[in-house]
Order: sequence, then C-alpha cells, then structure tokens
Amino acid sequence: MSFDVYIQDMEAHVDLPHWQAARAKAYEAHIAGISQDKVALTLKSGDEVELFDQGQHAGCMVALHSLTPDVCAFLFDLVDHSGLFMLPTIAEPRAVRARNNPRPPFPDRSLQELEIADGAELYAFLSGGYDAWSAYRDQQVGAQKQEN
Repeated sequence: MSFDVYIQDMEAHVDLPHWQAARAKAYEAHIAGISQDKVALTLKSGDEVELFDQGQHAGCMVALHSLTPDVCAFLFDLVDHSGLFMLPTIAEPRAVRARNNPRPPFPDRSLQELEIADGAELYAFLSGGYDAWSAYRDQQVGAQKQEN
C-alpha cells in the first residue's frame, strides 16, 4: 500500500520537454539511484519512492511508503521546477502549487489552492494526511494478519 500524490498539469500549460527537464533537475538534486524499470527511486537520504510517469504528457504519480522532510523536498522541487500542481490523496484535498509559480490558477474552483514555499511547508501540510493513511494501513495489515 502507498500514500499517493499526483503531480499534473491542467489545461496543458506545461509541455512534455519542460516537464522532462524539471524532473531531471529534481533527480539531479535528490536521487541517488534508479531501478532498472525506472520506477523505484532511492533518494540521497536513503528514502525510497516510486514514480510512475507514462512519458506522454507532463506529470506523474508518486507512491510514498514513508514521509520525511527529504521526500517532501524532492516532491516540492518536482512541483516548483515544473510549474505543475500536486494533488495529494488526503481527506480535504487541495491543489498544491509552489508559491513562486506564475501559472494560472487551478481551473476547478471547488478545489482550494494551497501555495507552499518549500519542502518543509509541504512536509507540514502532508503529515496529517500521511499519518491518517498510515493508521488506516496499519489497521488493514493487522486485520489481514489476524485472518491468517
């Protein structure tokens, strides 16, 4: 099980070459190793994430198995360098964007935007949702162990 965040464009404001350059910049700053299938990433801190990128358009889905300041610094850099939005899977969803991003607002007005300045702010924001997900995951894993 993973805690998933989606990094995506809305209304095609970011083209694929820009996304690829932004992703490469974030990888250079944070990634120490990439699996052969290019999905599993090991951060320089030792944390691991899985990044799913179809390579056909700007954006990706990132599966988190832990939430640390270093993971959030990597996620922030993906959002900041690319100009994309982050849509985390949390109880009260927000469209997260880098504070200095000049792009147009998120088109779905029913989803509140949250501007963040850095990975530390992203970590503070995601921690509550991640903690709730972790508790649910642990409950489900515990129930499965009792069934066996």
